[in-house]
Amino acid sequence: RCADVLDGVFSSGAASAIKVGDLPTNLLLLSDSADASAKSSSSALEAAQRRCADVNDVRLSSILSLSQLLRPQCKTPDSPPPRSSEIVAHLQHYRVVLLRIATGQYLRAAVEFSADDQPQMWKRCLDAVLRLNTADFDVSSDAVGGSGDDEYNQYATIEAALPLTNLIRIAGSKGNDRRASELSLRLAQSYLAGIGGEGGKVSQNAADSELRKLSAAVKDVFWSVYHRKTVDQSNDMYAGLAQEAMSVVKLPLILSTADLSDEEKKRMQLLYCVMSLQSKLAVEQGRIDELADENWVAAKNRAEEKSGGVGRGGIVGLAKSKKQKAMEEDLSRDRFVTEAKRNVLLGDNGTMDIDSAALSLRDEVISGLSNSAVLLASALSDAAFELLERQVRRLAERARSIALLLHKPKKKAARKWSQCDSDTAWASVASFVDPLLIGVEEHGEAAPLLSRMSKRARQAICAAAVRLVSASWMIVAEEEPAMQLDLAASILSQGKEINKSEEKEAIKGRKERGDDAIGAADVSKESDGSLFIDAALSAAQCRNGLALSGDNTNVSKCVRNATVDALRWERKITSRSQKELLGEVGAPFLQLLLSWSGLHRSPWSFCTVTQARSIVRYAKESLELSSTAWGRAPTSLELIILRLAQADVECQLPGGYVPEGEALYRAALSSLEDTDSGISGNVVSVLESHCLCGLSKIALTGVESVTTSKSADDYARECLDALAILSEDNTAADVTLFHWRGSNAFNSSVAFHICAARQLVAESMLRGSKQEDAYRFLEDAVRDAPFSYDAAFALGSFRLRMLLSQVSPSDKDRKMAQTQLLKAAKLNVKKADPFALLGLWYEVQNDGKRALGCHSKALILDPTHPVAGRGVLRMKSYKDIEHLCIAATSVTSPVNGWAWRAVGRGKAMGKGDDESAAICFQQALRCRDIQAHTNENLGFFFRDPTVRDRDGGGLGECGETWSDLAGCYRRLGKYSAALRAYTSADEVSSGGVPPDVLCAWAHVELELGLYDEAVAKFEAVIGGSESASLAVASYGHGTAMLALSRLHANEGKFGSALEHLQRGIKSVKSLVEAKGQPASLSSSACALKLLGDLYTFGSSLPASLFGEDEDCANDNLDCCHHDDNTVSKLSFASKGGEAYTKAWQTHNEREAKCDVSSDSSLLSAAALFDVGTSLLCQARILASSLGEGTGGGTKSSMLDMPSKCPGIRGRID
Repeated sequence: RCADVLDGVFSSGAASAIKVGDLPTNLLLLSDSADASAKSSSSALEAAQRRCADVNDVRLSSILSLSQLLRPQCKTPDSPPPRSSEIVAHLQHYRVVLLRIATGQYLRAAVEFSADDQPQMWKRCLDAVLRLNTADFDVSSDAVGGSGDDEYNQYATIEAALPLTNLIRIAGSKGNDRRASELSLRLAQSYLAGIGGEGGKVSQNAADSELRKLSAAVKDVFWSVYHRKTVDQSNDMYAGLAQEAMSVVKLPLILSTADLSDEEKKRMQLLYCVMSLQSKLAVEQGRIDELADENWVAAKNRAEEKSGGVGRGGIVGLAKSKKQKAMEEDLSRDRFVTEAKRNVLLGDNGTMDIDSAALSLRDEVISGLSNSAVLLASALSDAAFELLERQVRRLAERARSIALLLHKPKKKAARKWSQCDSDTAWASVASFVDPLLIGVEEHGEAAPLLSRMSKRARQAICAAAVRLVSASWMIVAEEEPAMQLDLAASILSQGKEINKSEEKEAIKGRKERGDDAIGAADVSKESDGSLFIDAALSAAQCRNGLALSGDNTNVSKCVRNATVDALRWERKITSRSQKELLGEVGAPFLQLLLSWSGLHRSPWSFCTVTQARSIVRYAKESLELSSTAWGRAPTSLELIILRLAQADVECQLPGGYVPEGEALYRAALSSLEDTDSGISGNVVSVLESHCLCGLSKIALTGVESVTTSKSADDYARECLDALAILSEDNTAADVTLFHWRGSNAFNSSVAFHICAARQLVAESMLRGSKQEDAYRFLEDAVRDAPFSYDAAFALGSFRLRMLLSQVSPSDKDRKMAQTQLLKAAKLNVKKADPFALLGLWYEVQNDGKRALGCHSKALILDPTHPVAGRGVLRMKSYKDIEHLCIAATSVTSPVNGWAWRAVGRGKAMGKGDDESAAICFQQALRCRDIQAHTNENLGFFFRDPTVRDRDGGGLGECGETWSDLAGCYRRLGKYSAALRAYTSADEVSSGGVPPDVLCAWAHVELELGLYDEAVAKFEAVIGGSESASLAVASYGHGTAMLALSRLHANEGKFGSALEHLQRGIKSVKSLVEAKGQPASLSSSACALKLLGDLYTFGSSLPASLFGEDEDCANDNLDCCHHDDNTVSKLSFASKGGEAYTKAWQTHNEREAKCDVSSDSSLLSAAALFDVGTSLLCQARILASSLGEGTGGGTKSSMLDMPSKCPGIRGRID
């Protein structure tokens, strides 16, 4: 009755706001019939407790103590009162103890006072056990009235076994076989619940220590004394009893009753399947533990004998290393358990029964997916899905065991297994999972159905999808069985999103409650479980991407995603256990295949050479782990493809090491020539063609490390000969090309390599000045395949190339180029290349409107097209097409460098945002159309078609981009970075650095104090042809000479200082006195200012250096008190004052011509200051020559100068 009162408190909803003061101090006060005098009398309680102690009545003493613990006790007197949640938890534990007492009393009554053929008391005992288990489940799950009310959870306790056994006995004795079967099914569930735990364990998480102690005492005196028969049973015994109980269950008899509804029958069928499989798995686990313990004990005994036996030395030695041996024994047992599990899984004893029971459960689950009440949110469904996941894991472990045995052929157990057996075992995993995933799809869309499932069921479905992906990777047979990989990818994707959403909601709830739980961490933190799902999802998506045909527009997106995932995981995944998870599904290698895609398109489209190397290294390591951890050894075909991918990294990407790539191509060719490789002949031909195309490209560059008699043309023609046979073979369309299992994958790869080989042959002929031969070759290709887009476009691009190379092309040549490109455009209207080249053709014809239309059409089809993008930039201002450039940069592409460069220039020149511009230029330099345009198929057409000098010198587009980047760094004050950028621009220039770039480079070196290097660059510009940069170079040269003169003067090298001054004066004089220079008044004033600085600095040099130089002439000064050198120095310095005066006059002229206010007045004042400084320097020269300031007697004073030196009267005045 007291438990009923507590149930009423919980069900009324008042528990959420309950306080300690709301509870009576005594359990007896909960009863309305309690005696009022007893309520307030503590003496009666004390007397009763003393009497219990005298007569040793533990049962009544426990009840009396329990009555005083209704309120939760504070830990210390100063502790705050318990919160409502703590009070509720205390009352839940209190209710469990009360129900334990009631259950014990019913058990006692049934055992001691009930007749053998009367079920009433056993029924009450069973009901009490079920209610107790429900309450205990609520405590352990921290959810009042939650899923503990589920009928499945109620029977999941070993304590129900005793009343169930007696009820079965009574039902059998009365001939009620249906009731006996139903109860036997529940009995099996009860026995199985006792495996691995303590039957009837009461939760010990109560906040009150007194209540914890009392609950243990209550269990001993009210329950255990009458329940000794089952409490000491072992796991093996429970498993045997459960299987014995299942042997007498007659499911048709249970379902024959008319009292059961359809839903109840479905539930009963599912329960039967769950119990049948669970009991068989429990027996199998018992065999595994028994075998493991037997072998483990034997191994320990052998180890003790080897270490000294039972003699005194052996015992002493054992005692000395007891802790170490205990650790070793614990570790070694895991090894024996693994071996025992492998032996049991690979044996025939019982495995077929388990598999058939698992199939029955799977089919029952599939049929029940449509019934939400049965499967979508119940404890029974969770148990069913958990068993299915366990069976899938069991099948995978069996297949793994076979594969690992094959990986170690020297073992005796491996002799009876073959690779076919391993593939069959993994195929059984797929065949078990496939119908389950199809059932999920057929009974509703994946996302809604998964969202309605419990978290445990959803985890099982996702685990099954993961194992399906694993099976598809582990099967190495060429004829792989059909699998629902697309469906697996969809389920994994939806499950991932649902889990993420639930995790966010949980974190939000914890934050609102103020919990400081570790679970409130960031959702982005990857656990092994989520990583496994991510890896399987990526692997399935890669396989679906590989299944697409080579010309499918969706492939590019798949390639980008695979590249991003591979680079992200290569950086983040470091532990071996996580790498083994990736190796189980083959994600790294599949990501490599898709990132590379070299058999159907240009290899490594979205990678730099460093990134591609990382992906290759990551895939190699994954293959090794897949072999050692899962027994999935790489096939010869996979190793060859890995070599080809690595060879393309070194030979096809800028910055690769070509000799290494060449060696890999030749090694792959050697492996393909091996007749024992087991690879299909048609596939061998395709792979050989890829190697030959790569060697042909290497031969065109002239960097072959192996001397052969074959040329680039020979390699390409050999490739064409092999592919011609395949293109004529009608059966080749049915060939499976490794993981590229699309219907058109093989033919697409053949067409790609034929096109590449033809272009290589044509390029080889062009370099050999065999334009006519190249033309005929491409025409023959079009004639052989008149409806082939690749052949038509190759001929059209060749004709346009010849047209652009001719000085005066004929009208016929123009028309033929246009016609062929139009034909290519009609053959495939989704290709942007023909429209881009047609735009070039119209540019040559000066038809700007049509040219712009063709380029725009190409950009619609491909927003990053390098030819069309450059064409639009030539024809329109950046402001008009800024949106097109920004759209191109928003797409991940290896050839959108033109757009990044245009955006960078717009930000630098238009908005003055050098920080953002530098980022754009850096991104442009990572793109292939900027970094290595010669390696692109259309790289020839990147230049302006109206410029006939196609091979003209200069920086080129890459060098200009480096120069633009250096300019940004210079304006930002990052001179060291600017210097490195200018150096890179010089390294990539094809015909020397332009004068304006040299001047900018030299000015950066001036800022860094690299005066000699700056002088060399300024002199290179001055010594070259006339250019607009000559004035800048002359001025910069004078500045550098002044800086060097000051440097040498400080070092005491006065002669060198004067020499540098004279060289600087010469450069600046040529700038000031030059005629026809388009210099403004302000620039002329600057030059005059610099000239004055050069002359004036001469005043700090010794007079002995100044001789009869034209700049040191004495101007016929009449002075008998000064030597000629002093007079010459004075004359040299006075020319600085003259230059300053001219600068002042120039500023005045500029101020007079300006209609608006300017800073000329300030500049004029500065110029007058410089004039005064020059006069002061001249006065110091005269004073120094007369001994002024030396401390000795002087020949004359400054006051006597005008009379003694009439020639310098004007300077003094």
